[in-house]
Amino acid sequence: MDFNIKHRRLNVADEVEEKMFKKVAQALKYGDEGLIEAMRNFDKDKKGLIPVGDLSKVFKRLGLISVEEHIPLLLNAGGVNENDTQIKIVTYSKKFIEDLKKRLNNTEMITINAFTKIFSVLMTKKISLFELFVKLDNNLSTKIDKLELQTGLQSLGIIMSQVELNLVWDAMVKSDDKNNFNPNAKLKADDPKKEVKEH
Repeated sequence: MDFNIKHRRLNVADEVEEKMFKKVAQALKYGDEGLIEAMRNFDKDKKGLIPVGDLSKVFKRLGLISVEEHIPLLLNAGGVNENDTQIKIVTYSKKFIEDLKKRLNNTEMITINAFTKIFSVLMTKKISLFELFVKLDNNLSTKIDKLELQTGLQSLGIIMSQVELNLVWDAMVKSDDKNNFNPNAKLKADDPKKEVKEH
């Protein structure tokens, strides 16, 4: 094979891989679940394991559509072999996020980690996203602002640095502008008057 053709094919493969992981990062940043939470939906026996065959369903649940062709990459990123039959949820999630950190810039990872922190607390306290946003709306204005977000998260024991708070807020507003912020979309589904307002 001509060296230049082979080199171009490798470059294309690298670009496809990079775009795929960026889509995963966007899904984790703007979705209404973290990776662990999404995986636990397929843990039928509640043993902290899911079948390897369900991994594509996990990422589809997070909002990614065409993932089947990328499964080997997604497995490898979490330290799982294609010949394995089960995936340990916590181990996979930790390794996957570590791999993602190496691929993304610092700002993206801080944002993802901040949202993961929120989702983990919500799951522990068994609070839905709708209940969270109702709780955040301290002045009953049917909107939330940045201060309400901060105080509401603190009341749940979610302490964030100013950098984390700013990045979470910016991601919420940016996603809402695109009509793609899932938590807000759920609020609108239950109460059409609910919306997130910019600071």
